[in-house]
Amino acid sequence: MAYATNGIFRWENTRFSEDSVTVPNNTLCYFYGDISKEIIGKSKYSWKIYDDINDNVLVELEGANISYLFRDKGNYTVELEITDGYGNTSNLKKIGMVNTY
Repeated sequence: MAYATNGIFRWENTRFSEDSVTVPNNTLCYFYGDISKEIIGKSKYSWKIYDDINDNVLVELEGANISYLFRDKGNYTVELEITDGYGNTSNLKKIGMVNTY
């Protein structure tokens, strides 16, 4: 995941993390699914971002790489499901991946 500390992606304020992050609200975060080397022949990437307080799905997105603007203060879970050309799937769900203040 990459995120900018002030909403503008420049090298001096861009951070990368595989772990949970705490950022100000109104932070744009980028998520990268295509760096996974474990699944050969990846054909579909499905993302879900959840509000941890209500366990509601806020958005469902498709694509190897996505971005999402975390406008509100709170805790968010990010889920990625990768499907290969044969229909096999692998799922990763990180509870509390993004925390905003």
